[in-house]
Parts: sequence; structure tokens; C-alpha cells
Amino acid sequence: MRSQVFLLACAAVAFAASAAEAGSRSHTRSVQGRFGHGYTAARSASWGDGAVTRQGQRTFNNGMSQSGWSTLYRTDDGYARTRGASGSGGRSITGSKDVSFGDDSVTVNRSGSTASGDSWSRSRTWPRGQ
Repeated sequence: MRSQVFLLACAAVAFAASAAEAGSRSHTRSVQGRFGHGYTAARSASWGDGAVTRQGQRTFNNGMSQSGWSTLYRTDDGYARTRGASGSGGRSITGSKDVSFGDDSVTVNRSGSTASGDSWSRSRTWPRGQ
């Protein structure tokens, strides 16, 4: 599964970096159920200059909302991703991942933080197969 996600990420970065011109798209939909339950959702994506950015927001009929974003971009030695999410209740989280390819190793750095002040970081290096 991880190799499939990695290949998908590399394909997205390659697509963004090789696109002849920048672009974007957006989509909005409303879902209404019984008894007044429902939400309106908006999504957008943009690409160009070696990056792909996705954003989304959902607003519920009771006024609460949640949103999220993600950016994937090419770096000199690999790729990086930043993403985050938040809700109208004041909770949020952000995270980043940086993958660097060396001649004989691959290094993955991850970090993140929450609105409550918790944070983490982790780094791991694997040897590359010959």
C-alpha cells in the first residue's frame, strides 16, 4: 500500500511539474437529508510551478464547519507535502512530510502540531537498494 501511495505522490508531482500551464478546478455540492440534516461542500484544486494544492470545506446546516488543505510539491532532491485541517470548534492540526532521495539512501522527515499546542517530529533514513 505504501508503495502505491508513493507512486501516486510521485505521479502527482511529475504531473504538476510537467504541466504546460497552470490550472485549477472547483466543485460545490449540497446534500440535504431528512429533518433538516445536511451540508454544503466545496472543493478546489490548483496546479502549476511544480505544486498541486487541494482545499475543501464543509458547512453543516447547524452552522458548524470543517475544512482541510494539502499541498504537494517537488523539491531539489525529492518531494514534500504539507496539509492541515480545522473545525469550527477550534480544533486544528497541521503536518508536513519531506522525502529526500540521496545516492544511497532515502530520508523521510515528518512533523506536525495541533491547536492545543501538541507537536511531534520524526526522521527516518533507509538505504536504497542497488
